[in-house]
Amino acid sequence: MALKALEHPINTRYLSLQERERIAGVRSNGTSMQALGRALGRSGGTISPEIKRNVHPLLSYGP
Repeated sequence: MALKALEHPINTRYLSLQERERIAGVRSNGTSMQALGRALGRSGGTISPEIKRNVHPLLSYGP
């Protein structure tokens, strides 16, 4: 699959690759879910399940 295809969101309901990468970068600073949501223009309730679903016990969040 071409990387270009991954850059476009499938649906606005889902987070884009850029949003996931931004979460990974900002989350490493200890930023709260609400602050992440505000920074992305999303609800903290959208960010929280994303992080819980894609967190590795040893490696932290991975987009």
